[in-house]
Amino acid sequence: MLAGRGEEVRRIVDLLDRADEAPGQIRLVQIDGPIGIGKSSVLAAVLSESQRRAATSSPPIRVFLIHGDRLEGEAPLTPVRAMVEVLLGAPLEDLLGAASPVVLALRCAEALASAPYRGIIAVDDAQWIDTATQDFLIAVIQAPAALALTVLLVHRIGQEPEAVLDAVWRRGGFHEHTTLEALPDSAIRGLTAGLRPLQAT
Repeated sequence: MLAGRGEEVRRIVDLLDRADEAPGQIRLVQIDGPIGIGKSSVLAAVLSESQRRAATSSPPIRVFLIHGDRLEGEAPLTPVRAMVEVLLGAPLEDLLGAASPVVLALRCAEALASAPYRGIIAVDDAQWIDTATQDFLIAVIQAPAALALTVLLVHRIGQEPEAVLDAVWRRGGFHEHTTLEALPDSAIRGLTAGLRPLQAT
């Protein structure tokens, strides 16, 4: 468990454990906090613990991790390349040559709906996802397929991708929101216990 963040990690993992969605139900878990607070580390710990628990449960989970890129210099849909290629079984370039991003999103939603696992889409640095990726996620969320899906959005405070949130709300999805605060002094003391002070020079 992540040092100093055990309570937050357990609370978020418990939310994911309770996400025994009925067909067509979407759950959004939103994690935000100021820059440098440890959001990405908390996300990594949450996904690791969720997968550990899911190893002995049914149905299993499958995590698709997406990273926002503030430079936006990559080809369209690059952040969701791994997800698309796993679900549709072909290289992204070949798929884009034959269908639009929205059509690919609908096909991915259909694949998730029929998959033998519960899907989790985790978006780190969500404040930086490009327009094409955001539109892709919205199309997946709004797809008519009987889709049980959890979306984890991790972003800086006040920089959430509002269009994605709106898509979940329009679908009637559940929304949970956790804001990471600075570690309390007691946790910091625990983390630094045993460290030797710097010697004077």
